[in-house]
Amino acid sequence: MATPPTKQQVHRLLQMREAGLVSWKHLQPWAAKQIAALETPPAWLCELLSLTFAGDIDRCLREVLIAPPFEPFDQAMLSDYSVSCLMVRYERRELAWRTVLQQSGELVDNMNCGAESCEFYFDLLNELEDTECDPAVEERQVRVVRQLLTASIALVIAEFEPFARAFREGVATRRSP
Repeated sequence: MATPPTKQQVHRLLQMREAGLVSWKHLQPWAAKQIAALETPPAWLCELLSLTFAGDIDRCLREVLIAPPFEPFDQAMLSDYSVSCLMVRYERRELAWRTVLQQSGELVDNMNCGAESCEFYFDLLNELEDTECDPAVEERQVRVVRQLLTASIALVIAEFEPFARAFREGVATRRSP
């Protein structure tokens, strides 16, 4: 029998949701599959089935994180994970590179940790803007950030796949006659 997601996994799920990589359209079919595989699913997982507003989803996930037993979280890893979520969205052509740099700088500044400082991302953003978004500059910067976050990006891709699969299966089910 399957086991429910750990608090570490829930924290990374929250980072994916906050970065916009997953939405309720991903979470509902994923939660349904999780619930079906669990003998006694946790209440928060059942609650996700009915939530569509991002604020409600975030609240639900945060309540899991602040409930006992308490666990420490590696803030630097979570910061890199969040930036990696933005990188995956960029790779999926959901975000412009300028947006990735802006949001990454803000995110790292708010978390005050990560593989690089917020200035790193803001310096890249300034360079991109100073060159009027030159594609060659963007391409070089993307390579630099990819190399910096290789392991974290791989983790995001691996953890995102079950959500993407559940989403695709849900869409196929809704569209089939």
